[in-house]
Amino acid sequence: MKYKVIIIEDDPMVASINKQYVSRNNQLELAGIFSNGSDGLKYLEDHIVDLIILDMYMPVMDGKIFLNHLRASGNPVDVIMVTAASDISNIRSLLSYGLVDYLVKPFEYSRFAVALDKFIQKQNLIEHNQGLSQQQLDEFLSNASSSRHSEKEILPSKGLQSKTLDSIRAYLEQHIGEGLTSEQIADEVGLSRVTIRRYMNYLIELKEVSSDVDYNTGGRPSIIYHYNREIL
Repeated sequence: MKYKVIIIEDDPMVASINKQYVSRNNQLELAGIFSNGSDGLKYLEDHIVDLIILDMYMPVMDGKIFLNHLRASGNPVDVIMVTAASDISNIRSLLSYGLVDYLVKPFEYSRFAVALDKFIQKQNLIEHNQGLSQQQLDEFLSNASSSRHSEKEILPSKGLQSKTLDSIRAYLEQHIGEGLTSEQIADEVGLSRVTIRRYMNYLIELKEVSSDVDYNTGGRPSIIYHYNREIL
C-alpha cells in the first residue's frame, strides 16, 4: 500500500525539491501539487489523501488559513508544515492543529526523511493494531519508541549523534529487505562512508542490522547490510 501525498507550496523550486524527496520513499505516492491553500482545499473536496506537505506563506490562502478550514471541515489528514516561519508564536499556533512535524527552511533531505518516517510509523501503528496498549499509546503520542529514548542516553558515550542515527534509520526503513552497502547509504544520507560504518556497527550491536560479505564484486569484498527492525 502506498500513502497518497499532496504538496501545497507556491515556490516552484521548493515544490520540485519536495516532490523529489517524496519520490525517494517507496511507500508514498504524490497525488498533486498546488500553489495555494484554496486550490488544495478544492482538491480535497473530491479526493482523499493521507499526508499534506504544507507551506505557510502563499498567495490567495496561506497555510494557517488552510489549516483552519481543513480542521473545521473535520478532515483529520496528517500535515507536515514546511516553512521559513520560525518565530515561537507562529510555531505554537500551528502546532495546535496537530501537525506530524514542523520543518524550517532550508533543510536537508535527511531531516525531511525523518518527518516522513514519523508519518509512516504512525500510520503503521494505527493500521496494524485494533487496540493499543499503554506503551503503544505513549509511543504514538510522542512519535518516538521507548527504545529510541533509551538509545539517546547511550549514544553520547559512543560518540554518536541521535539526529544522525535517526536519519540513517529513516533511510534504512525505506529499504527493509534490501542489501545495502555503506557507499549506498552514505550517498543517500549525505555522510562519509567511515561515519556510516560506525553507525552500522552500532546498529549491529543492537541487532537491528545484520551484515554479510559479498565476494562477487570483481575486486575488494563488500559488506552488505540488512535492516531487520520491524516497523510497528
